[in-house]
Amino acid sequence: MTGWSRSLKSLTSSDDVRLGRFELAPLGRDALREVIYRPAHAADLDFAGPEVPTEPGGTPRAGVVDHLLDQVVGLAGGLPLLSFTLAGMFEKYRKEFYSDNAYEEATGVLTLDHLPDGGITGSIAVLAEETCTEQRSAWRRSAC
Repeated sequence: MTGWSRSLKSLTSSDDVRLGRFELAPLGRDALREVIYRPAHAADLDFAGPEVPTEPGGTPRAGVVDHLLDQVVGLAGGLPLLSFTLAGMFEKYRKEFYSDNAYEEATGVLTLDHLPDGGITGSIAVLAEETCTEQRSAWRRSAC
């Protein structure tokens, strides 16, 4: 029996596998970078890079991808947060792209301006608050 087959046998006989529990190590910065870039490039999209300050002594602004990675690397639940944020960024870009003939000027570049309200960690809280507000309004309308 080879090392691989022993490992596979112990893996398939474990309770975790039978119960559908798989603990995965968090993705590192390079793997997360690929998670961001690969689908974007497949859709002919890109992300704004680092911005050099225009004024002497100004603070450089991180590129979009580095900004996102700085917030999720090592964060529990970082990949789902990143996925939610990227979907929100694309939705903002899509709405911008299809509004008022903006598609003629579209660059295919997502910027920090496309971040959902609340940023990467606050965007879910913003969505939850909006959903609760909408639900409260619906309850009030149905109660009348």
